[in-house]
Amino acid sequence: MLIHVQNTNSQYNLPEIGKKIAYRANRSGVAERFSDPAVQTSIAADLSLIDFYDTLLNQLELFITSQAKQQDHHSFYLLRSVPGIGKILALTILYEIHEGQKLLARLERKHGKAKALTLLAHKLARAVYFILRREKTFDLTQFLAA
Repeated sequence: MLIHVQNTNSQYNLPEIGKKIAYRANRSGVAERFSDPAVQTSIAADLSLIDFYDTLLNQLELFITSQAKQQDHHSFYLLRSVPGIGKILALTILYEIHEGQKLLARLERKHGKAKALTLLAHKLARAVYFILRREKTFDLTQFLAA
């Protein structure tokens, strides 16, 4: 919808909007830039849908965050303490690393909790390095085998 607004603006050879309409505060007056009432209505509909989705996604994010805090508050807090890891990335890591949990349990039995966390962090860092260096996607089988 944002792209539709920007493309329509470009098609009518209007100057760039100049501000990011992804932010609610920057959306006022955008539909009025167009002289054609049908286009104004179309753009207003796009902006209304964007407002609706913003609200819906914020509610969904709050719900998922509250569930994560209830299920594993400590891990969520620890992930958020890393510079560059926000709510969404912390949630992604928390919910997507199921197989990494099996590996961590195995490492804990062998090396103890502190050493296991260090080994897992080192293994993940190496995996990310090689993914970027070799430009290949993550292979869970290879990750767990090595």
